[in-house]
Amino acid sequence: MKMQLLQVIRLVMFLSVLSGGALMAQDQAFQIEISSDSVYHGNVFEIRYSAQNISGSFEPPSFDGFDVIRGPNQTNRMQFVNGVTSQSSSYSYVLRPTEPGVLFLPPAFYVTDEKTWETSPMEIFCLPNPEGIEQNHFLSDDNQAQFPGWFGGPQVQPPAKKKKLKVTKI
Repeated sequence: MKMQLLQVIRLVMFLSVLSGGALMAQDQAFQIEISSDSVYHGNVFEIRYSAQNISGSFEPPSFDGFDVIRGPNQTNRMQFVNGVTSQSSSYSYVLRPTEPGVLFLPPAFYVTDEKTWETSPMEIFCLPNPEGIEQNHFLSDDNQAQFPGWFGGPQVQPPAKKKKLKVTKI
């Protein structure tokens, strides 16, 4: 009984080391996506920071010059395909510039035990909006197809209720 338990523990340890090695063998990246680098004053845009195959902690930039409308929204994904493990984490924000002009987003950081990853600073152009044009920019998301209407996608109407027929027994 003890021998079987010891063999199971060894097998679990071996598989965990093997899967951790597969994770480290994948390409690692920390990147930034932005829905638009130009926005009319009073409108919003979305920014997403993504870490692929990195385990660590996210440190957002200061959002001076912007109102944070929504965020941080965090998404974590893990995938096992043919014995290869990959993972990603993303952090998204919806921001609104506080005033027209050229605004700067400083870099964000992703800190691991071995390395500190850094994004490039971003330049955002906020244009005056005397006509009050409404133009909201969002990044596309796989979840829009799975959950329509939840993430700004098209609304799906529920099927119409069928009328019940009144049955009279004779």
